[in-house]
Amino acid sequence: MDSNNTIDHLFKPKSIAFIGASRNPGKWGCLILMNLLLGGYKGRIYPINPSESEILGLKVYPSIAAVPEPVDLVFVVLPPPKVPPAIHECKGRAKVALVITAGFGELGAEEKKLEDALVQAAREAGIRVVGPNCNGVMCSSPSSLYALMPPYFPSPNKISLASQSGNIGGITLRMSMLRNCGFGKYVSSGNEADLHMEDYFEYFLHDPDTEVILSYVEGARDGKRLMEVARKVSTVKPIAMIKGGRTPAGSIAASSHTGSLAGSDAVFSAMCKQAGILLVSDIDELFDIALALRRQPLPKGDRVAILTTGGGLGVLCSDVCYNMGLNVSRLSPQTIAKLDAVLPPWWNRGNPVDLVAGLSRSSVRGCLEALASADEVDCILMLGMGFGTTRAKLLEKTAFYSDTALREMCNRTIEEDINSAKVVVECIDKFQKPILVVSEGAMFSAEDRKGSLEYLESQGVFPYPSFRRGVEATKRLIERRQFLLRVSQERRQDIGRQKAEG
Repeated sequence: MDSNNTIDHLFKPKSIAFIGASRNPGKWGCLILMNLLLGGYKGRIYPINPSESEILGLKVYPSIAAVPEPVDLVFVVLPPPKVPPAIHECKGRAKVALVITAGFGELGAEEKKLEDALVQAAREAGIRVVGPNCNGVMCSSPSSLYALMPPYFPSPNKISLASQSGNIGGITLRMSMLRNCGFGKYVSSGNEADLHMEDYFEYFLHDPDTEVILSYVEGARDGKRLMEVARKVSTVKPIAMIKGGRTPAGSIAASSHTGSLAGSDAVFSAMCKQAGILLVSDIDELFDIALALRRQPLPKGDRVAILTTGGGLGVLCSDVCYNMGLNVSRLSPQTIAKLDAVLPPWWNRGNPVDLVAGLSRSSVRGCLEALASADEVDCILMLGMGFGTTRAKLLEKTAFYSDTALREMCNRTIEEDINSAKVVVECIDKFQKPILVVSEGAMFSAEDRKGSLEYLESQGVFPYPSFRRGVEATKRLIERRQFLLRVSQERRQDIGRQKAEG
């Protein structure tokens, strides 16, 4: 059975059966069904439980055989020994099964036999299996499918995730909601007894609604195939991955979590580099690079310019850039001259470029255009965006805000911040160089991010809360560019060899 067609039924089912549906809100058979309804799923739903007649307002059926039509997707939430027989009963009644139940190969050799029996039942039934040991699936558009244990309903975006850990996946979805950036597709792949990580990669390659692919992996059933597929996919769409079990302690934990054998970290890292996978260390970094890849152009090199609202910020950011292997570029006389025209005479005349407390639209535009047009600059880090708005909002809460002059100053400050944010977006699009914004305001609540940061987010330019995270995202953009250049060079060499041999 073609895995791409199968996975399409997983993400875009027109009908769903739910074996093990429950009216008990403390059970997953109720929680996932409830979230499926709350998320606004547009297809037909058939809860299955021989002891119930109605759950959450839906008619309940005693068995999969009693459902009035074959379904695209069937959920299975039953005790482990009952799962293989339930899968066997799905023959001719479902196209793909998602097994939520844990207690299989992750527990040991005896339970692995039960997992093998599950796969054998699926083969005999002619269906494919997601899991077992997973927490659901999500497709925000077009199907409004939020079939998950946690009540997370991110808006649509073109970032998709396959994760062997349901917790990692859930946290990532929650972060997307907190940052208001949305998410496209998510599957909790669990133990991957049947469908594997590379099957999801291949599906995302051909999915027009996926532009950036994320993954969490603890181990691979077929490492060679995983890397072969990843390399094919990475030449078209970026893949960023967290690898769990990279240390001896983590490897032991991975074995008991999903039954994965983590393998050598050094070997896996080298394979990822060859395959074009951007290997990251934690969820923050995974999320950061996803947002950068989704919106920012790829830099041509590693030469960084820093535009800052304060000298100390620039010093610290320069240290981080150096420690992470980026080149804080020496500005040319031509670029210095352009900056002289928009900055006061006492500016530092070097990189980092200190705005010396100047955040007017004209100074920010002039500086960004000078840096973005400079041949010696490949990417820009802008530090301190939104400080004026933060100050103005704090003053709004004081007794002095009744003063007309102070109130007008605060309003101007907020307006100038928003204007500066607009300039950032305009320069990204005009010069096709990445401009990553670093602001502590990225950690604020949605209410406190209103103004310049909210505008940036609405344009897909998400600020980073620390120098490290902003610089790390920049470094990953550079790595992505280097991989694509290497692939292009290899293709030219192959063509040259073919011509020479022909």
